[in-house]
Amino acid sequence: MEDIIQDETTQTTVADGEVNTETVTANSSEPTVEEVIEETINTNGSEPVEEVVSASEPVIIDEVKAEIAVEQKPVVELKSVVEALLFITSDPLELDKIQEIVGIEYSGQKLDKKQIREALAELTADYQNRNTALQLVEIANGWQLCTKKEYAVWLEKLAKNKDVYKLSNSALETLSIIAYKQPLTRAEVEHIRGVDSGGVIHNLLEKRLVRITGRKEVLGHPLLYGTSDEFLQYFGLASLADLPMLEDLNKS
Repeated sequence: MEDIIQDETTQTTVADGEVNTETVTANSSEPTVEEVIEETINTNGSEPVEEVVSASEPVIIDEVKAEIAVEQKPVVELKSVVEALLFITSDPLELDKIQEIVGIEYSGQKLDKKQIREALAELTADYQNRNTALQLVEIANGWQLCTKKEYAVWLEKLAKNKDVYKLSNSALETLSIIAYKQPLTRAEVEHIRGVDSGGVIHNLLEKRLVRITGRKEVLGHPLLYGTSDEFLQYFGLASLADLPMLEDLNKS
């Protein structure tokens, strides 16, 4: 049974000079606020409310994903990442190695070498402008953070108790022959020097300044020797192309 809300109101009328007052009971059939809302929901389409909400979920999820993607973008510069790698290692880092280490962790996609070169160029300029004891140099086919040579006198005092080796004259002579004539065999080195060089070459191999590059295609297949990346690093050379010309050495 439908409940009818009854309101009592007073109605006053004037007729033939007489004032008549009577109570009028009115049936209130006006819908309540809840009934209006319910009717609106039930008449605006045939899909349930839950389905309407779920239909908008993909849009919301996409927006959230977009916000997360923005938050996950790198907050540091690439040159800072490269600087951290150079700072933590004592060996020169090649472009291929930097590219391999950085991978896709920095920006979500693989970096090309051009970006890394630009970062290295910016770092080099930064250290030059700061006028600090450090410098970024291209050495041994890679890049390395190192101190400037004017600070060597103090660094030698710090490193005097560490494993720092100096090369003898015979070692320097043998190493020079290998550097300029490589690859060559022990017999070829001894032919140029005029003395037995087996022990010297062995010591250079132990110090990793010289490496075996293969075997010569002659009778006996003797070993061929050449310089290593450690050789370039020891003498502060970017590549063998930076070796001084023999003509210049003869003049000096």
